Amino acid sequence: MSATNCLTAAPLNASQHPNAEGPSRHKAVILAAGKDALDANGRSIMLSPLGDRSVLECVLQNVLELVPPQDITVVVGYRREDVCSHLGAGYHYVVQETQSGTGHAVLQAVRDLRDFDGNLLILYGDTPLFRPASIRGLLNRHNLKKAHLTLLTAVLDRPLPYDPTSAKCHIGVAHWYP
Repeated sequence: MSATNCLTAAPLNASQHPNAEGPSRHKAVILAAGKDALDANGRSIMLSPLGDRSVLECVLQNVLELVPPQDITVVVGYRREDVCSHLGAGYHYVVQETQSGTGHAVLQAVRDLRDFDGNLLILYGDTPLFRPASIRGLLNRHNLKKAHLTLLTAVLDRPLPYDPTSAKCHIGVAHWYP
């Protein structure tokens, strides 16, 4: 893991989160490091507009209903300066220097999870269509089943307007042990 100037954001106060009740039982990792999801201009699909926000901002807005900002880690890599400047200093960023897959991207956040014992929500930065209620349902099912890992997958019957190559969307939750 390495850091750049855009990666020195100060964490926000937990009391600023609408669901703050002490230490969070959930943390989230947003995967925004990939170089495969580019539009025709070479710009990240995650930064493409979707309504009045970018695709990535829609993902973050959904997660913010469940996880306070200081418990969200954004994994950046390819075009990381664009992502960091777009989102600003309200999030913690870690860098995936080499594009070595999803598991490798999640491992970049391990330092932030060192003392964490709870549910880790993992989302791709280009999957904004999972509603907060769906994410909450995934977490509830995960807890009810006392699962170690739970995945939610949506198979689409037509391409997404912001990513015509996309046919599947995934999110997952795993219980993280220190």
